[in-house]
Amino acid sequence: MINFSLATTKADRDESKEFLAITMVPKEGDSVLYGMRAMLSRKSTPGNPIVQVISNLGGKREFFNVEVNKVDPANASRIEIFALCSYADKHNGGSIFGNFHSFKMHEKLVRKTDFTDLDEAAVWEEFKLEKLNWMELCEEVL
Repeated sequence: MINFSLATTKADRDESKEFLAITMVPKEGDSVLYGMRAMLSRKSTPGNPIVQVISNLGGKREFFNVEVNKVDPANASRIEIFALCSYADKHNGGSIFGNFHSFKMHEKLVRKTDFTDLDEAAVWEEFKLEKLNWMELCEEVL
């Protein structure tokens, strides 16, 4: 396993048991959007919820386990926020499109109003690795 952060590790296989959500991510230099699924992991427990994000980017399946309790919204990648929001939506109820969609809309609004220097839509590497302060980003919108 490869650790991306305290919250995220790359897994060797599919450990999913329950569908939570889906989002779309572009591949750099490609106009095609690829689906990412958030699935509750078979290893998940009520005290340690684990969401497995599954990518099929460019036909290559990859699996990432995100320990929801370890996600820091003030320093989290999009994959971590996607997992956190997907879990929260399933267990606490979310907006009609889901909380991750709301976060993405906040990010777009911040970019369009030049509050920060965020790049255009997140490509796969940025989705996995780039850390953002989602709390601050939302405060700038509100």
